[in-house]
Amino acid sequence: MLEKHKARTAMVVGLDGAGKSSVLAAIGQVYQRAVTKAKRRGLTSVHLVPTSGMQMVEFCMPRPKVSRNVFRRKQVVDWLALDMSGQGGSRELWRYYASYVQALVFVVDISDTERVAAARAELHSLAMLPVLQSRRVPMLILAHKADLAVKEGVRIMTHEEVRTALACESIPLPWRLLSSRWDSEDEIREGFLWLTIQVA
Repeated sequence: MLEKHKARTAMVVGLDGAGKSSVLAAIGQVYQRAVTKAKRRGLTSVHLVPTSGMQMVEFCMPRPKVSRNVFRRKQVVDWLALDMSGQGGSRELWRYYASYVQALVFVVDISDTERVAAARAELHSLAMLPVLQSRRVPMLILAHKADLAVKEGVRIMTHEEVRTALACESIPLPWRLLSSRWDSEDEIREGFLWLTIQVA
């Protein structure tokens, strides 16, 4: 079957330490590419370092079939994800790149309860940008580090607490909230499939 490819760009943002790079590294294609590159350099494992400025990550996602037409070409979205630094001074870059993206991914660390108000402020500041509102850019919110739930002594926010703390109901863009973890692609893939449907 012939495939119809569409190129789309997503901006992945969140406070520093939220886990933006680990979200992208959890995607199978991205992880395998990193492992292959590490092996070529003689390394035995892959380690993530905090993003400084921005890094670009590419992967593709097939759009789920919504038509019974057997002759319709399979649609594939070739994603370019802009993994943006979450350091305070780098957040101004988010506003600049907002003009060039078709989707947003906001990553929040659900174990960082002390900074959830700062995360909410940044999320809403971004969502209020006219350049995003006029195009109804979809926003995937990932409540990240759900894997910490099994660690003793670590308090993480529940899905409902995250929804309330981030005031998701007042986001003026199409949005979806999902839990995610660094060691599983499932929820992250589900989120990007939702974005793929929105933008394909």
